[in-house]
Amino acid sequence: MTSEDEAPSDKKEKEKDAPAGVRPTVIAELRARKEPTTPKPSQPGVLRPTVIGRAEEPRAARSKQTKSRPSTPNTNFVVAPTAIPGDERKRIVVAADDLRDLSPQAGSHVIDQALRIIGSFPAESANERQIVLWGHDAQQRYGGLVSRAVDLSQAQVLVRTAGYLRRMAELLGAIDIEAASGAGSDGGILVRALRRANARIDTIEELERARVEINQLVGLTGAALEELLSLREALGRLDDEIGETANAIEAAALAAQFLSNYFLGKREELSRRFLERSMSLTQSLAQLRGNASVASVQAEQPLRLIAAIQSVVLVSLPDLLSSFAALNTLARSGGRPTRTEAGEIAFRLRDVLQNLKA
Repeated sequence: MTSEDEAPSDKKEKEKDAPAGVRPTVIAELRARKEPTTPKPSQPGVLRPTVIGRAEEPRAARSKQTKSRPSTPNTNFVVAPTAIPGDERKRIVVAADDLRDLSPQAGSHVIDQALRIIGSFPAESANERQIVLWGHDAQQRYGGLVSRAVDLSQAQVLVRTAGYLRRMAELLGAIDIEAASGAGSDGGILVRALRRANARIDTIEELERARVEINQLVGLTGAALEELLSLREALGRLDDEIGETANAIEAAALAAQFLSNYFLGKREELSRRFLERSMSLTQSLAQLRGNASVASVQAEQPLRLIAAIQSVVLVSLPDLLSSFAALNTLARSGGRPTRTEAGEIAFRLRDVLQNLKA
């Protein structure tokens, strides 16, 4: 007989045989519920089945993961241009030929600068303050550069080196080679005594003393060469800055002249102010360029000193001093050079002296 055919009485008998209050353990997966159900009160003496499920994540952990997720970028891009209320800026129309008609002697760099100045000028918001200060910064900068160039041209190294060269020329110009070497007629004791009393270097002893001093001057002058070269480079850079600033002033004057014509009949007061400023800049530039020409001549002094040191003092003069030393050695041994030898040394002396003074 099968279990289905068992009588109800038999089933009750089996339930009685089972231990009281014991129920089977059910292992199942805990399903998430939207709303928690209220547990039914358990009957006394009856054990409910134990349900083992999968525990949910803690609420704090879930919120942390939610915060750590990258937010979706906003894809609402602005594709239309942003409009700012106001008046549209109008550029002044000007060509290079227009400026050349006003100033035919202006260079291309000046024309280009003036075009940039006019192109960036806000004509609709122009006022007198802008015109009063027109080109003022370039004027001040130009005057400062010229003053600095004058100061550099009077540097101590120039004063010292020029003094060394003057003393060399003074000593060389006083030397009488034929008389000092004894190549010519000595004229007796009285003539030799008079030679020692005059300012000429016409004895072998005076020639030797002059040679020693000139040799010292050569060393001092050569030591100043590096400093002179640095000074010359600084003056060259300064001269370039002066030229650029002068072009800026000229461009400002030319632009002011054009704008004076531009505002003529539109804003008469601005037109008159621009014309005054253009004339003032032009006059100021003429004066500054006059001062700059003087500064440029002074700036050439280091170049002349460097040329004299390199070509004369450090090249030709040492060879001439060697000839003086040879004459002294010859005189000590009781000899004297021939007139031809003395004349050759005298010729080289005049050549060195001429180049040194030049």
